[in-house]
Amino acid sequence: MVLCMMLLAMALSQGVEGVVFQEASGPVEGAYVYAYEAEHPELQRPPDYASGPTGQDGSFRLHLPEGRYILRAVKRASGRRLGPLEVHDLVSETVMVKVQRGVFTRKAFTLKELREALRAPEEQEEKLAVIKGRVRSGEGYVQGAYVVAYEGGRRQGLPEFISGLTDAQGRYELYVPLGATLAIGATTSPFDRLEVMGWHAGTVLVEDTVLSGVDIVIEGKR
Repeated sequence: MVLCMMLLAMALSQGVEGVVFQEASGPVEGAYVYAYEAEHPELQRPPDYASGPTGQDGSFRLHLPEGRYILRAVKRASGRRLGPLEVHDLVSETVMVKVQRGVFTRKAFTLKELREALRAPEEQEEKLAVIKGRVRSGEGYVQGAYVVAYEGGRRQGLPEFISGLTDAQGRYELYVPLGATLAIGATTSPFDRLEVMGWHAGTVLVEDTVLSGVDIVIEGKR
């Protein structure tokens, strides 16, 4: 069943892409990213969709139908693609993503030891907010950029949150935890050579479930 769903998904032109890494050692090769339909969020079952193994740079691309999904990255010590998790496996925390037609949403996953990453269900629940705005340059609105957000206001390393690509009017949506304090920037650079090209002024405190007008000006367009 999973194989059939994966073959169907590969014909689609949208989904999720990004990188899997460990804080101590950097990009992780041979990890998999799993997607569970949000209507059936039980994670103790085979995933609805699975990526291929990540490359040496930790990169992956997962084709998905439009909809909402719960995602998790896993690196099994056995090297297997599927099966029950074991004590020496590495896993990420789960994230919710909305897949839109024709858009590959970018995500970064941090792997941790199984005992550290699996927390009580009430600890995993967090309310999400959406940040909306536009990306501009000196030439006008920028299509094909993406927005990144760093927790705590830091502005270096890999971001915790990444939007899908901006549309022809430079519009974006970025889903983040409610209550987060974020530094928000934008770029058109490749994700594996991430270079933020412009920042929203100051830091953003996400106090409402919808935060509009968070515009970003980038220097040039690459």
